[in-house]
Amino acid sequence: MTELISEDSKGVYVISATPFDDTGIIDYDSADSLVEYYIDKKVSGMTILGMMGEAVKMSVDEAQTFITYMIKRVNGRVPVIVGISDPGTNNLADIAKGSMDSGAAGVMIAPVSNLKTEEAIYNYFCQVKHWGRIFRFAIRTTHKRPMYIFPPIVLTDLFVILINW
Repeated sequence: MTELISEDSKGVYVISATPFDDTGIIDYDSADSLVEYYIDKKVSGMTILGMMGEAVKMSVDEAQTFITYMIKRVNGRVPVIVGISDPGTNNLADIAKGSMDSGAAGVMIAPVSNLKTEEAIYNYFCQVKHWGRIFRFAIRTTHKRPMYIFPPIVLTDLFVILINW
């Protein structure tokens, strides 16, 4: 059984690229090479579909196939976190549950890009937290998204909601 990420997780979790061939199809041979390279370099864990925008360009089925393939390829040697993004919360939940059912150590969720206020972001994660009994998740921000400064009370409330599943 895969160990889930927790407050005790530590080390270097590389964010892996998702290799595609010239026709836009996932290049599984290159994905295999990346897994072996990262593990050879002694990473503590891997994040797939993490931050380079490829997750939103894939269908739910294509993403789930890749997730399952990569988790099987890693074969428990290090924890695998799956980055999931989808404007539809039902698809988001399906991908997250499928990731955890495939053996992911956790999922990493970014809010949809049209959320412009702290309250909107907070409410989004409250809605996502509703599925917290199915899977664990972490929050990420990227250079592609504007950084929002949360007032301390919102951060405290968000933290409490996220850790109390």
